[in-house]
Amino acid sequence: MNVNFSDKLALVGYTLDRRVAQPGETLRLTLYWRALSSMTVNYDLFVHVLGEDNQIWANRDAPLTDRAVCTNRWVPGTLVEETRELRLVEATPSDFYDIELGLHASGRGRLSILAEDGRQLDSRLLLTKIRVENSHE
Repeated sequence: MNVNFSDKLALVGYTLDRRVAQPGETLRLTLYWRALSSMTVNYDLFVHVLGEDNQIWANRDAPLTDRAVCTNRWVPGTLVEETRELRLVEATPSDFYDIELGLHASGRGRLSILAEDGRQLDSRLLLTKIRVENSHE
């Protein structure tokens, strides 16, 4: 995997602790990032679990890594591991859901995902799918 975010950062891999969960449970998503260039901005990462009509069933929007190693201190080529916990809403119905993510900076908008030829594709990545099984339905 090598998803280029505006020639600033690349998502080079991920792990998810499981693909099936119950409402109210927490998923652990580990992301592996590589700095592509020097950055003057500290980027925030949003991660959502999305249902139909882009309804959000879990949300984590916070700085990419902690403020001690914020993105403006990353050296090009640096590989950084970041773990996010996504707690599903208790009322999440049984279904399949997308995990989406993207990067943004306050007042600057989202970074674009770039194709190999430099074309802008989108400002969010649909990373993978999960299944929620509600045993009380």
